[in-house]
Amino acid sequence: MEEEILDIEVEETTNWIKRAESLSKEAKKDKIRDLLEYRDSDSFLKLKSFCKAEIVKINQEVYNEAYSREKCEATNSILDSYVTTSKATKHIASEVGNETFKNYLIESRIGALDSAIMFKI
Repeated sequence: MEEEILDIEVEETTNWIKRAESLSKEAKKDKIRDLLEYRDSDSFLKLKSFCKAEIVKINQEVYNEAYSREKCEATNSILDSYVTTSKATKHIASEVGNETFKNYLIESRIGALDSAIMFKI
């Protein structure tokens, strides 16, 4: 079952790649140039700092929850994991200041997670 969900993610990402590959040579250059400029921008540095801070916060929450339990029993499913990852990716996408990168996150990563969520439901 897990393998089927991973196949959905690969398929969604592959579709995004196929669409990107179908662009003209000039359009590909423009997208790459756009992404390279974004990578070197203050906006991207802020996004990276935001993500690092969120990771620290989430890790602390996980640690607190793990060590405050009275019983050791599973409380989350793979579906919960997908939903949490999708929400986090959507939150990150809302902070992205570059349309090319934002579209990649939305079309490829969030699309794959949403497909996996619907399949799992």
